[in-house]
Amino acid sequence: MPVLGNRWKSRMGNRCLPRVQKKPRYVIPSNKLEEYCFYMRDHALICKFIVFFPSEKDLTKWIQQRWKPKGHIDLKLGEKGFFTVILANLEDKERTFEEGPYFMNNAGLFMRHSEDR
Repeated sequence: MPVLGNRWKSRMGNRCLPRVQKKPRYVIPSNKLEEYCFYMRDHALICKFIVFFPSEKDLTKWIQQRWKPKGHIDLKLGEKGFFTVILANLEDKERTFEEGPYFMNNAGLFMRHSEDR
């Protein structure tokens, strides 16, 4: 069995194996917290592919190719395959959210606005 597992890993490479990373931690000064919350509410999408954990490099490339944002994007990786895409251009965010569904290697992308609804 280990031989078969190693063969599978070598064929698939690093692209679809779960990420091993420490828990993300962001430190936001208390005087900037409200400003940061408003910015994230307006500009961020929280996303996750089901049973697929692409690397940050693959995600960035995929976003540029599929979503074709006009403005700058920032990508924050989270736990258990979650990631946050922060789009500087508000039109990019709304267009991206409305034009789905999106797939990467047959894995569906779930996304939601960062605000509580």
